[in-house]
Amino acid sequence: MGAWILWSPLQAPTCDGDAELAWMPEKTEAERKKIIEEIRTVEIKWALRCLWSILVLVLLGSIGGIAGWAILHSH
Repeated sequence: MGAWILWSPLQAPTCDGDAELAWMPEKTEAERKKIIEEIRTVEIKWALRCLWSILVLVLLGSIGGIAGWAILHSH
């Protein structure tokens, strides 16, 4: 499921008009953008790890299934 992050954009939480409820109101706009970029970098790193994990799992499962089928049908 983590690989789905690769297809979803990361967006900062929006404020519905109340400045006190804004996301990180003590930070400047540049600081908030930098934080979003850092979060996105980490998310992409973990999403790629998840993608590789699922690909390896599918590959190993397929190899195991084919090997099992070959063993059962070899007699």
